[in-house]
Amino acid sequence: MAILKQPFERGEKLKATQGQWVVASLETHMPWPTKPQTVEYGGKEFLILPAERAEPGDKANPLGVDKSPAICLRADAHALAPAQARSEIMRFASALVWNAPAKLEIVSWTGGNLPRQMGFAKNRVIQDHLDTERLPLPARSSARTALALFRESTSLDNPFYAFLSLYKAFGVAVPPKERAAFIRANRDRGGKRGKERIAAIEREGHAIDQYLYEQGRHAIAHADRDPSVDPDSTDDHYRIQQDLPVMEGFARLAIEMNLGVKTAQTIYLEHLYELEGFRDLLSPGALHTVRCGAGAPLGENIQWPNKWLILAVQGVKQYPLPEMAPTMAFWCGSLLSMTYESINRGIRLSVLLDFQGERLIFDPIAHLLVNGSRSNRRLIDDELAALRFQLGILGNGHIEIWDADRECRLGRSETCLPVNCMVNFDFFEKEFAILEGLLNAPEEPRCDADLRKNPSSTL
Repeated sequence: MAILKQPFERGEKLKATQGQWVVASLETHMPWPTKPQTVEYGGKEFLILPAERAEPGDKANPLGVDKSPAICLRADAHALAPAQARSEIMRFASALVWNAPAKLEIVSWTGGNLPRQMGFAKNRVIQDHLDTERLPLPARSSARTALALFRESTSLDNPFYAFLSLYKAFGVAVPPKERAAFIRANRDRGGKRGKERIAAIEREGHAIDQYLYEQGRHAIAHADRDPSVDPDSTDDHYRIQQDLPVMEGFARLAIEMNLGVKTAQTIYLEHLYELEGFRDLLSPGALHTVRCGAGAPLGENIQWPNKWLILAVQGVKQYPLPEMAPTMAFWCGSLLSMTYESINRGIRLSVLLDFQGERLIFDPIAHLLVNGSRSNRRLIDDELAALRFQLGILGNGHIEIWDADRECRLGRSETCLPVNCMVNFDFFEKEFAILEGLLNAPEEPRCDADLRKNPSSTL
């Protein structure tokens, strides 16, 4: 099933696949994965390669050259010319930076029959995987240009050019005659550092809109006019460096407000992704009624999925439950309670959909029941899948509910963060070993049926 993806396994396979590859080697401060990983973006499959440190005696790298992190795209797989593939890689890179602002500079382009990155591994931060769920995919060319300029600003170590790129990104989003008014109207909406710097500038007697244009953009772009900046002046370096958070704040606001590209913080605060697919099952009128607390109107024809998929997602790891079907659902104001049961009747799971608060509520302890009788292999399979699912949620994962036939995600919870407790990993490992041993036994185990709640001793 395409929903159940294995980006690391696919990454290793794709890395060994011959084709017409275009490779962008990078220098980045962005947390980068430690294994080859695939990412789908804009209908194309990108290959993310980690930095590689040279190992003594490595026959594949006899010169002992470190390799940079890279973004790769197989051009022929998408009917692209190399130049088009480079453009797609740069747009993908801009989306990454918008989602998690950090330096991401393309330092070289290469290509060939296999994805091979260049030397000089300089990335400073690593992580298990690259989270790309909330990347923007703007349709407007002006929005794509603004994101490209924003990425450029994060990749420049020179504060003067970084400031200029931010001002250009701001300029793409705001027409010239509206820029001063936009800055004045949004002067209090920046981050802490930006607000502190604006206050300091205004204490010196400057209007912030005039200052950013005259002492920033104008002074950097025109060396033959006053005011101007001197690249050898430490005072100018320090001043513009202090101004960068201010200009970045206005650029981000302008791109979001005028070009419609939401920041990752806005997406998180709105959390509309939690019930996005479930909302689409309701007509606009029914959704309004539900949000007003009256439940779904009588006669509302909701096209529920024929086949459901429920899984725990922990980074790139996925822990699906066996086939589940709804057994009960009822409305209580703006809340919809849904209960699912596995076809073997070994798992019962409940979720609460809060359409007014835009939340999918799931407790991996209280909302999960498991038949622990172990009286046949089907129930053992269910219990093993349920425990893996539960551990995936408790280990800072989240639940996702899909329409399996349409491969459409209906909803997901927020990341689970256990409070005032620790997950007992030893318990889970022991239970996994016992259940796997029972499955490998020559005869099916027999004992009295006992539908019981998963013990709270898991924590």
